[in-house]
Amino acid sequence: MTTPFPLRHTVRKISRTITGRNKLGNAVTEETTSEVRVAGWAQPSSDEPKQAGHERLTVDLEIYAPPETFNEGDAVDIPGYGTLEVIGHPENYSHSPFGWDPGLVVVNTRRKDR
Repeated sequence: MTTPFPLRHTVRKISRTITGRNKLGNAVTEETTSEVRVAGWAQPSSDEPKQAGHERLTVDLEIYAPPETFNEGDAVDIPGYGTLEVIGHPENYSHSPFGWDPGLVVVNTRRKDR
């Protein structure tokens, strides 16, 4: 799927994969990084905070990216914003009732230091 929007920005994606369990049964994860192209990002604008995911975490930044770029549990390093955690599943509006497919998903993120 291509998008009619240019992917003008490069960000660093941090993927986390569970590689096993330690002696206590906790998940052991491995992080890999890669450079990915995105259309852009913006802070949600509303009088009420935007919340996402099962835990209803407050969204600090929305990233507009091609589908399949980010998964729940990934992190992303954005110049000027630092490292943010991906919360919830990306919001896909490709199947709107109007027949237009933007070719992008909205990825909700949250600052890592919260």
